[in-house]
Amino acid sequence: MLGLGLILTGGWAWLMLFAINLSLIENNTASFRSVWTAIRQNWLIATLLWFVDLLFFALVIWEFYALGSLKSGVFKLLWGALLCLAVFLVLSVNVWIWPMLVKRKIASAEILDYLRTCLLLSFHYLGRTVVCIAIITVPALIMMIFPSFFWQVATWLICFGVSFGVYLIVLLIHQHLGDFCTEPGAPTRPFTS
Repeated sequence: MLGLGLILTGGWAWLMLFAINLSLIENNTASFRSVWTAIRQNWLIATLLWFVDLLFFALVIWEFYALGSLKSGVFKLLWGALLCLAVFLVLSVNVWIWPMLVKRKIASAEILDYLRTCLLLSFHYLGRTVVCIAIITVPALIMMIFPSFFWQVATWLICFGVSFGVYLIVLLIHQHLGDFCTEPGAPTRPFTS
């Protein structure tokens, strides 16, 4: 959580959380070597994805505040629906790309292929993706809808909830990632269909 609190190391922190949980689920143990290997292989891409996510969600928050100043109810509803769809798509890709960064070294030239593959995986396993997104968003929604619970939920997230949420996400999707990420002779380009 300290890593996630710092702008520069946020990508490394997410990568570390997913590496620890994948090791625990697949090998029944988490070794420093597996975590370090994942960070060493993809730290730059993880950092760039973290910055892109921060920028995207900052823009979404700004857009939602701008929605409040619109007069037209129909346009407001359509624009809000479009923003919700964009958030859903970005969260769907995030659910799959972070554990994929742990499982396989991704070259910067391949990142668009992997993002497209993550989007396809998210629709192929839509039920699992929706549950993973719920794990991410429900605590944030509780804090927004019930401000009186803000500090209780924030404390739970900081002390326990983020790691537990990542564990549940990895538990839901790790078998489906293994189809094309773990074979030693796997092609460098992911499946796109």
